[in-house]
Amino acid sequence: MRKMVKIFLMFLIFSFFSIFQVKAASLTNNSYCEEALDVDGEPVQICHFVFDVDGTVTYNQNSLSLTLTNVVIKSIQVENGWYYTKVHDNLYTFETSNPTLSGHVEMATIVFQKINEAEECSIHYSCDWSKIDRSCSIFEGNYYGPNGDIITELEYEKQCLKPVCKDYGDGTYSDKNGNLVSKIEYEKQCLPHYCEIIDGIYYGKDGSIVSEDIYNEQCGSKPSYICEIKDGVYYDQEGNVTSQLEYEKQCLSHSCEILSDGTYFDANGNIVSAEEYEISCGIGIDNPQTGSSGIPMFLFLIAGSFIIFIFVYNKKNTKIYRL
Repeated sequence: MRKMVKIFLMFLIFSFFSIFQVKAASLTNNSYCEEALDVDGEPVQICHFVFDVDGTVTYNQNSLSLTLTNVVIKSIQVENGWYYTKVHDNLYTFETSNPTLSGHVEMATIVFQKINEAEECSIHYSCDWSKIDRSCSIFEGNYYGPNGDIITELEYEKQCLKPVCKDYGDGTYSDKNGNLVSKIEYEKQCLPHYCEIIDGIYYGKDGSIVSEDIYNEQCGSKPSYICEIKDGVYYDQEGNVTSQLEYEKQCLSHSCEILSDGTYFDANGNIVSAEEYEISCGIGIDNPQTGSSGIPMFLFLIAGSFIIFIFVYNKKNTKIYRL
């Protein structure tokens, strides 16, 4: 048994180191194997695929082709940042999430086991290093920018997806073409503008960019839209773009109404306090502590008149007897 193991190791190690070829002089193969026993006591050969790089190389994929004689692969364990795929038979591709290789590189550990102790065995392999272009792609949870460098998800969205007219919330903006621009340029291109001048750019009454003469003609010194609704945009009494609620406050007539924001209008359409509203409109306001409704003022008047009538009637029809 011991003799067979030695023969197995001799063929394995000799083949392992003699066949390897590297296309780049700056990348050196320092892979090695060691003898061990697996959990069931069978002899195995554990081979570590390691490389040392002088400087930096742009490889990120290794195609490993194995030719096995009387040997099988028992397990493959990739190192941190590496991933492998079995292409077919004994051809595997190992990829790293790093865009480049430098320093000491540990790629994978492969455990080999001999099939028949009575037969000779050998392992031949070759490596073919290459570079996969990962520009603007996602690989194993990593985001790659236009240059293939790892970037954040937000930067990936900015540089690769390039959504149009977006406020990223971090002080950066994109224009109508998805390019990163300043805030002022974002506001020019992406926000609606009616009769406005921004950074020397004139916007007409329909929001388009116009000349100064057309701007003066359309907008002049007075707003173009006063208390109007134009293309779904609300304008207040000053002609400024406003909300629907503010438009309703300033531009629509209200008599004895309460708006959704708690604004009270009296009988003459003026904005008043809750107490003034009650007096003017004769309508009680719910007591926020009890929830009961107030009694309309005219009911008080009717009740008072009725009491006075009863009192006068009784007085006229009452006889006074003297002893």
